[in-house]
Amino acid sequence: MSDELTAGLTTQACWDESPPCLLVENLGFESGFRGSGLLPGDRIVAVDGVPITRPPNGAAQALMIGQYQEYTHWQKAQRKENDRVRLTVRRKQPPQGWQSIEVEGALRAKRSYRSAENRPLIWENGPDTYARDGFNDAWPTWLEALQKRVTLTFCQARFRVGVTTAYEYKSLLEERPRVERMLSLYPGPFAEAVRSDYQATLERLRGQRYALGEAELAYRKADEERAAAVSEIAKQAWAAAADSVKAETLPAFPAQHPIHGQREAVAGKCVVLERLPTRQWISEAGHGWFTAGDSSQGRYFLDMESLGAIRMLRALRRYTKLVSPTIREEYTLLGRVLPEPRVVMVDGRSTWGLQIELLAALIGHALFVDVRQGEGEISPFAGEEGLLKPRTELPPADAPPQAVLTCMIDCIKAGDLAVWRQLFVDWLVRTNPDGTPQVCYRMQHPTDEDFERSRANFARRVWDARAAWVGEPRAVTRGDEFPGASRVEEVDAEIEHIGQFDGEYRGFLDVNVRRWWVLQRIDNGPWRIATLQGI
Repeated sequence: MSDELTAGLTTQACWDESPPCLLVENLGFESGFRGSGLLPGDRIVAVDGVPITRPPNGAAQALMIGQYQEYTHWQKAQRKENDRVRLTVRRKQPPQGWQSIEVEGALRAKRSYRSAENRPLIWENGPDTYARDGFNDAWPTWLEALQKRVTLTFCQARFRVGVTTAYEYKSLLEERPRVERMLSLYPGPFAEAVRSDYQATLERLRGQRYALGEAELAYRKADEERAAAVSEIAKQAWAAAADSVKAETLPAFPAQHPIHGQREAVAGKCVVLERLPTRQWISEAGHGWFTAGDSSQGRYFLDMESLGAIRMLRALRRYTKLVSPTIREEYTLLGRVLPEPRVVMVDGRSTWGLQIELLAALIGHALFVDVRQGEGEISPFAGEEGLLKPRTELPPADAPPQAVLTCMIDCIKAGDLAVWRQLFVDWLVRTNPDGTPQVCYRMQHPTDEDFERSRANFARRVWDARAAWVGEPRAVTRGDEFPGASRVEEVDAEIEHIGQFDGEYRGFLDVNVRRWWVLQRIDNGPWRIATLQGI
């Protein structure tokens, strides 16, 4: 037994938090705080009633509880083994704020164990430090990896955006035989501590279970109904557009040869190019072209930088925001043949073809746009006008952060881009050269791409989302730095994403979703989202 006393914790200093604290990353398997109620993720704010404060240097920090020279502090304090230590910790208390908890644990001396054959052991009855017991890694290597998983799951997911809980859960599930082997071969408190950490981590990775009914999933049916209605309008509008130029329309194939054929006979006439996939969209020296046909039937080219093509693509983007984030990108084009041919590199060869001016497009039999109508780069798609009315309401000015986040989620579900935009800040707090803060307006705003990605997530992997936790407001600027200065407050928040796994709805985290958010308000005005990202 060593003279070095320890609480058996691993902590990480968090000096930027208020109050300053030590984040509990792990409870050692022999820690005297096992069973005390202390959990990974708790924040230690006081030890034996003495508040945690930022130390003057790294050497002083190393003496703090859970740090690598903690034992020196206990030696100087003349503490003995089994002395009780009282910790004051802060723990998140959903749906809002923190709870303060007092826990007590014992100091333990570091121990080493030996077998009757004088071989090093992990605990008094094993396993042998070098044993594998039929597995790939020795026990110490495996136990260290398990502790890292505990830390990652309970403490560091915020800083590891690549964490995918579904993958981590399945990976950890594969380790169950090893936990059972330890319990059967080396029973005792150490093995029970390993089982406890394993089970707690497994449950956290599995995610909280939710019951989603018709009300929570009504947005999916509404998307389907909206898409079906717009699709019907699109088909009717396409038929009318094609009929309007029926007298001028020629069969598209076989096409006249652009050089040797009778090009003047087709110039100014209309053709319908049916069901073109996106793979026929090519780039030549950075310039996009849509191609139709082949070397045997002849080819047509649509300049994707022409006004008609730009209007078509912008209509497609608006459709994904207002109607449905998913659409089969298969294009049927109505175009007018231009008098001048064009040579374009196709499959590495210079290829002549007839150019067309786009008149209208039917995309995926779901979206129709007549690019002859509109202003600037905007041509409304068929049925768009009826979709521009707000489908949600902006929260009242005194609404709490949870209500603002909930409204954002509702906007994504309903495809309400206009209200969604209003939920985000349009200001930015900067620091002047003299150290004073300055609030700059109209400096930032969310992008439509964030909204589109959010809509796509709800159409695929996300079934619902909830405002899971909101912290306590803190001042970014006090408002007294100079005459006329504004007081800016901000608050941390978390959103729980709910997915479907093995027929159950459970909370999850992965690289495609954003759990952590920040909201701000100015001079007690309405809370607005300051994290400019998709959900």
